[in-house]
Amino acid sequence: MVYLTIGCRCLIAVVFLAAAAGKIRNRRAYAAFVAATARFLPTWLPLAVKRVAGTRAGIHGVSAGVLAVELAIPALLAVPAAAPAGFALAAVVLAGFIVAIGAVLARDERIVCACFATSTAPVGPQHLVRNGVLLAAAVSGLALPASSGADPVGALLAVVAAAVGATLLIFTDDLVELFR
Repeated sequence: MVYLTIGCRCLIAVVFLAAAAGKIRNRRAYAAFVAATARFLPTWLPLAVKRVAGTRAGIHGVSAGVLAVELAIPALLAVPAAAPAGFALAAVVLAGFIVAIGAVLARDERIVCACFATSTAPVGPQHLVRNGVLLAAAVSGLALPASSGADPVGALLAVVAAAVGATLLIFTDDLVELFR
């Protein structure tokens, strides 16, 4: 079980780090992320919240908040004592992403996924699956024992397996396009 915990930590950390890095790699990527964030705002928000969040400053604040959380998750997961907080934060964020994506799909809107700021694919069921897999990893990480006492070779194998899994999840849009 200790290796599964290590794998979950690495998987989630790599995916969130890649997501944040993609969004801040240049001005255009960040602008695309901010524009997508504005479109993801749920229509059911109370009017007072919409007035603040729907402004230019509000959207930038929400975007900066999402980015800060995406950077905090790998940092928390890197420290064994803080890993449960990282898993919990990841689970909350991923559940929020699932709800937001589900709402967009329910409204039948076409919004480009700015998840990693590299894809032009609109949000679709594949994003729900990807985030569901990550949510399962986060919840598993919370439920599993701490990752101390691992054999170095086993830990390295867990890290490599997590890196492969993270790569597949990061390139979900490309994989879906490949099999269409």
